[in-house]
Amino acid sequence: MPAFPSCLRLIALTSLLLAAGGMARAERVQLRTEYHDTQPKFIQNEDGGFSGLCVELMRSIERQARIDFTHPAHFVPQKRIQADLAQGRIDVSCGLKKTAGRSTSLFFSEPLYTVAYMILGRRDEPLRFNSIADLAALDQEAPILSVQGSGSTQELRPRLQSLDDSARDVETNLRKLLAGRGRVLVHYDLALRYEIAQSALSEQVMPVGQNIEPYAHHLVFARHVDPALIARIDAAIRTLKVNGEWQAILARYHATPP
Repeated sequence: MPAFPSCLRLIALTSLLLAAGGMARAERVQLRTEYHDTQPKFIQNEDGGFSGLCVELMRSIERQARIDFTHPAHFVPQKRIQADLAQGRIDVSCGLKKTAGRSTSLFFSEPLYTVAYMILGRRDEPLRFNSIADLAALDQEAPILSVQGSGSTQELRPRLQSLDDSARDVETNLRKLLAGRGRVLVHYDLALRYEIAQSALSEQVMPVGQNIEPYAHHLVFARHVDPALIARIDAAIRTLKVNGEWQAILARYHATPP
């Protein structure tokens, strides 16, 4: 009888070793992706390499889940990435919102981080907005600045009639705001917080509306990707969240945890 518990312990230890061995032997898989020019999710460095929030998150997943994300050496327009996903020319993209329309043709990972609309104004002009409806009341008074081709502009255009999206980046819009060529700038808080932290203009602007309509961004997979592989990636994301590595990456880019 005394040997019986020892046998159980041996069986349990053997099972754990076999499971660990199975994980170690898990096939290393390549997934095709594409990067688009949206800081801080994707940043092209002077040496031609890439960094950024999504790049770092995906590199952590690579190490944890034995995945290799492959990508072109250049940026790809967001509309082209979405078409490539839908038609199976790539396998995954980082940093997209889960919508009813996308859910019918794509798979989504665990939430990566949270984004919301932020409204920036000049420090010398006191304004306050609690919603996009509040912003719409300003709509007839002066142009509302936004970023050309961005998801936020596409989503807000039906709700805000006088959007000026002639500028292609946040930095240019900040300078237009300070020059009085727009009353406020509305965009995703992730991009605005990052740009303000990098910019010498940070003392001249301030948030006049924050955390408006928050939602999560995900990894988004084409329908041909094996659900078991997606589950493996989700397990890696959960592990990275528990061990603190995920939160450390989010903090470097002023991103909000999911």
